[in-house]
Amino acid sequence: MAKYRKVDARLFGGDSVVNVGVFVEGESVATAATGIEALVKELVDNPQALGWIAYDRPELNEIRTVATALDLHPLLVEDIIVSHQRPKIERSGKTLFCVVKPAVYDQAREDILLGETHVIISGRLVVCINQRGDGAGDGGAWAAEIERRFTSHPELLALGPEAMLYAVIDFAADDYAPALQGIMDDVDEVERQVFSGDAAAPERIYRLSREVVDLQHAIVPLQNVVRGLQNGFQKYGVAPELQEYLADVGDHLTRDGEAAAELRDLLTRILDVNATLVAQRQNEDMKRISSWAAIIFTPSVIGSIYGMNFVNMPELDWVWGYPVALGLMVGSAVVLWAIFKRKGWL
Repeated sequence: MAKYRKVDARLFGGDSVVNVGVFVEGESVATAATGIEALVKELVDNPQALGWIAYDRPELNEIRTVATALDLHPLLVEDIIVSHQRPKIERSGKTLFCVVKPAVYDQAREDILLGETHVIISGRLVVCINQRGDGAGDGGAWAAEIERRFTSHPELLALGPEAMLYAVIDFAADDYAPALQGIMDDVDEVERQVFSGDAAAPERIYRLSREVVDLQHAIVPLQNVVRGLQNGFQKYGVAPELQEYLADVGDHLTRDGEAAAELRDLLTRILDVNATLVAQRQNEDMKRISSWAAIIFTPSVIGSIYGMNFVNMPELDWVWGYPVALGLMVGSAVVLWAIFKRKGWL
């Protein structure tokens, strides 16, 4: 995981606004804006500038302030407020709305922590809203990391606000590989559990499978988002340099998607192997149970015959009848034990 630079939200005059920036030709310039309204005004006064503002889990009134400042469609505002969505991209007039889901794998709890980040591009202004903190990082650290990504490529940032959007997607995509590796490490452990006969293995396999599915629900839709952006390159005149940047991000997502699918298949195969091993152990147990049952049953049959007490039984008056009957019981049990032992059933 990347080491994030902490950002103090108080620097921007509020609990949820964690980052504000104005850029001209890819370079950061001084800004007095601490909120969306002031930032919009600065962009009106400077037609060459790009604006960036990031919110960390804003309250409802702050979302409404953003909606008013950007004149957002009511349905788009509803999507932002409701949240809990899969990655997607939508265009409403000149406004582009994108949802990405960063992910962090909690190794101790074996749990995928998914964040949810909304990106709104309205003209030359990009608004980034972190709705859930689980997978996005602590406080404003995620915003600082995203800003570092697009400011480290001023030549791309100078080409338009799409560079900021691609940095957000890149930020999320880079989190998937470590999460997948974390799950893979746990899969290696669960394989050893399966072959050691640990009864807790099936539950752990199911739990890891669930985490992989959750991760796939973040990766696969984001692949569709990238394809949607690529399909709009010609229509919206996206610069070739930005197209190459997004293509690289798309390649990362493709690899992550394939890795997640392979991991899910691997867990399915491990579960099948576990079921086979359990069936084999149960079969061995049944052999042992059946063997001992036969050993016990045979003397019981002999004893029950000689316990009938019929009048006309030749052995009743025989002096050696009792020791012969006992010997037959013991002998039959020993013979059966030897046979089953030789077959490996005991």
